[in-house]
Amino acid sequence: VLTSTGAGSPPAFETAAGATGMDDVSDVARATSGLLFNADTAAANTLDDYEEGTWTPTCATGTLTAGRPQYTKIGRVVTVNGFVYSFSDNSTAATVTIGGLPFTSDGYSLGTMTGKGIPAGEGWATENDDSTNMVFISQDTSSSYDYLLHSELQTSGDNNTLIFFSLTYFST
Repeated sequence: VLTSTGAGSPPAFETAAGATGMDDVSDVARATSGLLFNADTAAANTLDDYEEGTWTPTCATGTLTAGRPQYTKIGRVVTVNGFVYSFSDNSTAATVTIGGLPFTSDGYSLGTMTGKGIPAGEGWATENDDSTNMVFISQDTSSSYDYLLHSELQTSGDNNTLIFFSLTYFST
């Protein structure tokens, strides 16, 4: 039960005498079967998962360096973010594919990407249906939008490719 002692007081969780499904450990209320809100009783609406962590981005062609790859998962909704740079492949016509997403996707989603050393400097991040891979879409040199290719990555001087991304998707 969520209670409050009055205006200006923070809410607190309390377990009722004889209550089941709650575990009160070290001043933390843990729902052992998930949470339902209001009068909802549908199992499909139960909030039964919350997780934060880091993940390890990989590159399908060559290698890369990643910075601050983090994720948050609430129910089936996963948000990943971070940045990637130092791609070893900067010459092939292969699509830049980042693998290692922390959960398998359940459909296409869009996120954002921005950075330097890429055509137009910005674009979208998207994951591939039913996979743990993410690709980037950017405006190419012909002013149309297409998958970002390794051959479009810059590797000279201060323009070395650096891509910041954030993507939210549904997990299976």
